[in-house]
Amino acid sequence: MGLKLAKNFSIWLILVLCACAVQPVNRTHKVGLNKFSDLTNEEFVAAYTGYKLPSSTRRNSSQVNSFKYQGSNSIPESVNWVKQGAVNPIKNQGQCGSCWFSVVAAVEAITQITTGVLPNLSEQQLIDCATDGNQGCQGGWMDNGFEYIINNNGISSETNYPYVGVDSTCDVQASSGRPPNEDDMLKAVAMQPVSVALDSSGAAFQNYAGGVFTGPCGIDLNHAVTVVGYGTDMDGMKYWLMRNSWDVSWGESGYMRIQRDSGVEGGLCGIASKVSYPVA
Repeated sequence: MGLKLAKNFSIWLILVLCACAVQPVNRTHKVGLNKFSDLTNEEFVAAYTGYKLPSSTRRNSSQVNSFKYQGSNSIPESVNWVKQGAVNPIKNQGQCGSCWFSVVAAVEAITQITTGVLPNLSEQQLIDCATDGNQGCQGGWMDNGFEYIINNNGISSETNYPYVGVDSTCDVQASSGRPPNEDDMLKAVAMQPVSVALDSSGAAFQNYAGGVFTGPCGIDLNHAVTVVGYGTDMDGMKYWLMRNSWDVSWGESGYMRIQRDSGVEGGLCGIASKVSYPVA
């Protein structure tokens, strides 16, 4: 048995034991083995996350941004933009830390909501071309992706600029806002899917297999996803419906339900700390 294979098997065996040990009856989510389970948490975070907040705005809680839905008062009990046809099937970013899937999914969704047509747009174009303040497969900031689409007067289709998952040479009008808390974020998600950053480190997140995720997790934002709905489960647990880009083998067929109104400032795993969305 090769050294790397032996190491990966040891990691896998440890996670098997952990998976058996961390599923007490009071948990609302499950963990299980998936294609990430032979990686250390450090290897997993390095390969599959990539949210990079610009240093000028890092930890700047005083920064205020526009929020289109501030005055909204009529909020549905639950929303699922997947069922309403505004979300494409789960994709797989591979070992490119390209959180651009979050940006593209939000733009695809608002296009469908306003036009009735759901496009399939190019994440690779953002990796290659949205280089101002971003680092391609090494990550970037969602707002910079939206700014690129504005300045470029749109973005190519997936067919015309297909995903290759590595940095390459670069060959919908949108704006962004960041609701500062879960109440404001709820108003936004009631109207459209939104792009968010959160802390995806930790073995529980890495090996999430279903249910409403309640942690543990921190607030070190390192990954971007798309929140495509919200609701309440049969036990009364409120959740956000989160679309990831780690293929359908992770979580609930590529999705996660993560606790809403957890009482944690900025939301569980920091999910409401940095929120962006395109405006038609």
